[in-house]
Amino acid sequence: MKQKWNENWQFYKNEEWEEIILPHTPQIEPLDVGMHFQGVVRYRKKLEVCDTWVGKQIILELEAVMQAARVFINGQCIAEHKGGYLPVVCDVTKWVSFEGDNWVEVEADNRDDPDIPPGKPLARLDYGYFGGIYRNAWLMVQEPISFTHEILSSTCAGGGIFAVSDAVSEESARIKVFAEVQNLTHQEKEVWVTAKLQKDNWCAAAEKTKLTVMPGSQKTAEFVLDIKTPQLWSPDDPQLYTLQAETETDGGITDSRSFNIGIRSVRCSREEGFVLNGKPIVLRGANRHQQYPYLGYAASDQAQYRDAVKYKEGGFNFIRFAHYPQSPAFLEACDRLGILVMEPTPGWQWCQEGVFKDRVKENVRDMIRRDRNHPCVVIWELSLNETGDTEGTIFDKWSGATDDFYCEIKETAKKEFPFGILTSGDTLGRRNPVKVGYDIPYSVFDAAKMSGTLPVPNRPGMVREYGDFEFGGNYSTTRQSRKDGQFAMLLSAWNFQWSHNRNRGCDWCLGDAVWVGADYNRGYFPEYPICTCGVMDLFRLPKFSYFFYRSQQSQTPMVYIANYWLDAASASKLVVYSNCDEVELRINGKSIVRQKPDHGPDTSYQVNHVYADPNYWQHQTEIQQAQNRKEDLQDAPKSFAEGKMFDGGNCLHLEHPPFTFENVPFEPGTVEAVGWIAGEEKACFVRKTPGEPAMLKLCIDDAGIKLFNDGSDFVFVHALVCDQEGTVVPEADNPIHFTVENGCVVGALSEAAGGIASAMIKALPHAGEVGIKVSAEGLQGDECTVCWEE
Repeated sequence: MKQKWNENWQFYKNEEWEEIILPHTPQIEPLDVGMHFQGVVRYRKKLEVCDTWVGKQIILELEAVMQAARVFINGQCIAEHKGGYLPVVCDVTKWVSFEGDNWVEVEADNRDDPDIPPGKPLARLDYGYFGGIYRNAWLMVQEPISFTHEILSSTCAGGGIFAVSDAVSEESARIKVFAEVQNLTHQEKEVWVTAKLQKDNWCAAAEKTKLTVMPGSQKTAEFVLDIKTPQLWSPDDPQLYTLQAETETDGGITDSRSFNIGIRSVRCSREEGFVLNGKPIVLRGANRHQQYPYLGYAASDQAQYRDAVKYKEGGFNFIRFAHYPQSPAFLEACDRLGILVMEPTPGWQWCQEGVFKDRVKENVRDMIRRDRNHPCVVIWELSLNETGDTEGTIFDKWSGATDDFYCEIKETAKKEFPFGILTSGDTLGRRNPVKVGYDIPYSVFDAAKMSGTLPVPNRPGMVREYGDFEFGGNYSTTRQSRKDGQFAMLLSAWNFQWSHNRNRGCDWCLGDAVWVGADYNRGYFPEYPICTCGVMDLFRLPKFSYFFYRSQQSQTPMVYIANYWLDAASASKLVVYSNCDEVELRINGKSIVRQKPDHGPDTSYQVNHVYADPNYWQHQTEIQQAQNRKEDLQDAPKSFAEGKMFDGGNCLHLEHPPFTFENVPFEPGTVEAVGWIAGEEKACFVRKTPGEPAMLKLCIDDAGIKLFNDGSDFVFVHALVCDQEGTVVPEADNPIHFTVENGCVVGALSEAAGGIASAMIKALPHAGEVGIKVSAEGLQGDECTVCWEE
């Protein structure tokens, strides 16, 4: 039996225990928090035991606790765990009493600790250590004859159930299954172990074998499941199978476990690039931090799925986790939606001798044990992000981050996954990539030459981050909010396009990952506690750049006008993102022009102040950097009009170049962009000149996944400031007020930004339907009901 164990927890606050539900954050934070809450907090929950549990194994699993955790049973500390991103797993069997009450208590400490990876203090960290038990809790009660837990097992490359695809083609595939069985009795046991692969209630393959397991020991059953004409997993067609494994003795079935797997093969080379199921594929990616506004890391499984949908709909087929393992629920969403993942061990500009290095290798072990069966995980990042053994002005501590240590990390991974894995690592000129031997070493971007440098000549490379820091460091002109207006967002989108085109022009580059998918909070730069270089904002509302990336996929025809159609000064040149063959402009119903995508030459970057010095963020004062940013933003309309951005070129290497329309005859009313493919209309997008703000419209952003009324799930609700005809007024900044019935507002914008005010809404546990009202002085309000599911 394995059950989610999230309800009826208590949290110690203000010298009292209050009822809470996991996932949980110790403190609701401000939207623009930099230095969030840090401290020691306590949780407890009563463990109700049954007489039928006598003689069985009882396991408590906490998916993540930030970051030092101590677990107590009935006042006795039974386990300690150091690390905030991977599971805390405790066999609590011998501490549980069957003659009285049992209390589980967890102490969570998210204060700075240089010995816990990533180790860097929050004040100098480019993200956060948001605290609490911020993922799910699970309780497992299992028979003495059962499968082991993968984290608790001492078997290298073992524990639990491990499934590996082998010899994969469209005609056949072989699935190797390793299932470790434990015997917790005092007698030798004969155990039948079954492995069955199912697809849509049809058995694709099954095998059964008998083990003799000695008392107090473990033994691994090995299977080879041969599949004919397998349905392969890929981003375009994420086919999943269910693997079910069972143990059986003379007394019947003693354990049964099942999970999804995908049949796929991966490899890469300098000649072929990244190859999935025998076919080359370009990795079109984004970096992702796991945080949300107000709640930090404490997101429900449903919220994780909604987030994955946003990335998928944005045209990304690949996500690089930044810079730590993330929620199992997010990985499961990537499995289902078809998103490839690069997963890293926790690290960021920090390493030191001693226990820190031991914990790095422990993290690698646990990360692979936890996530080895996910088809979405195709690359393991086996280095500490931006941490080398060469001194630099922006890196804190590097003692011990040598080539030899990174070889040790890689060796740890290969022992845990001995069947061939793709590895990546952060070179950045600070270690010897040939010696470490990553399959996909990261490229080094030479800002002075405006080109990528391949670190290992006979291997492919990857651009792990791009589009932000090279455009001004902490004052990057990529860092724009929706409220900054259309020219600021166009400048940000141009930076991404220019960089992505540059990356794709390198024949060794098998993919890249934009920095970053969604805006995020960070500690180390208090002037801007929200890093706004995301293609989405904190509330997952898209900026113009989001639609640039959506246009780079070919599966779903789309078109988007990156302009608000406000006046002649801003609309005489229009940028349209589309993956169609041609785009036609219609103004107030009249066809104006129809043209093919941009195809001009690649040129050097023209906007002021950037690339003048490849290390300008080190050589210039912050005052000068801030002034440069200010001037670039002030000049953005002029740069746009003069062709210093969106010049009709710098797109020759893109999958789908944008369409830049010059000398557009503005008229108040509507402008429509129509996408044509093979002579047929396939997509359209309409902008309408907005009038004065007159009313509010509510939008529930649930990504097709209804709000759960368990008390932990949340959805974003957006209040759109519209004119009398329902057109959003993008420059509106009206004060907005949300009220909720049968729920709560976790946090909300007090005024509209870019014409939209957003709120995070939760349902009360097991209450009725959630009613939401929004109001603003002088505007017609709106209300709606949020449907929910148990």
